[in-house]
Amino acid sequence: ELFPLQGDQPLFVGGHPMAGSEKRGLSARDGTLFESALWLLCPPSGVSPERMAPLIELVETVGARRLELTPEAHDCAVTWVSHLPQALSSAIATTVSRNAPEAVAVAGQGFRDMTRLADSPFSIWKSIFGSNTPRLLEALEAAEKVIAEMKQGLQEKTLQGVAKIFEEGTLLRSSLAPRGKGFSTTLVDLIVHVDDRPGSLLTIVKPLTLAQIDIRDLELLKVRDGVGGTFRLSFRSTQEAQRAAEILRNEGLEARLPS
Repeated sequence: ELFPLQGDQPLFVGGHPMAGSEKRGLSARDGTLFESALWLLCPPSGVSPERMAPLIELVETVGARRLELTPEAHDCAVTWVSHLPQALSSAIATTVSRNAPEAVAVAGQGFRDMTRLADSPFSIWKSIFGSNTPRLLEALEAAEKVIAEMKQGLQEKTLQGVAKIFEEGTLLRSSLAPRGKGFSTTLVDLIVHVDDRPGSLLTIVKPLTLAQIDIRDLELLKVRDGVGGTFRLSFRSTQEAQRAAEILRNEGLEARLPS
């Protein structure tokens, strides 16, 4: 059995991958969804490595990267980087829907990126918001303070308050990007799966080169003999990554932007 009993008690380890989609159902299945994604685990205090080994093997087999946290640290972290973004994305979409729905006709990729999470069904988030209410309220109050600062900054002729918020946001966003490779700007990733056969890498690079799309970085994430490999390609912008994905899909390849 995968997780042997200790006495008469099973071992429960809370955890989940930091990957997913706003879509649901079998039509949204993705065999490369967990490649290079973080998988958070919250093991009980004092659990032995031997008992954790089967679970760790499972996480690594699907291509994910394991990170162990205490339940408290987990709940605090995901409030800010998962629950707050979901709440704000839904709030932005609802604000536009209530006040200027006609403006959607001229919406660009930025608006689509900001509201992608708003496509998530509430049935998924109901229990999360309900069980993490105090922390989410704290995060929303912090966001309200920043919005209040921006409103005050807009009343200044120099817009210094607004500039400060932009600068802080740019610093945070830039810290997400480099991965230790020295890039000075944020890159957008594309995950591509290819079959295990000679020339597979060429099937990725050639059509993008012909389309004059600049691949800023390329990394082999995982390879399985006889099955195939998964690559991460990086581009300067979301628009370039999406165009590359469309080109590669037309070539019959699996290509997606990480969730």
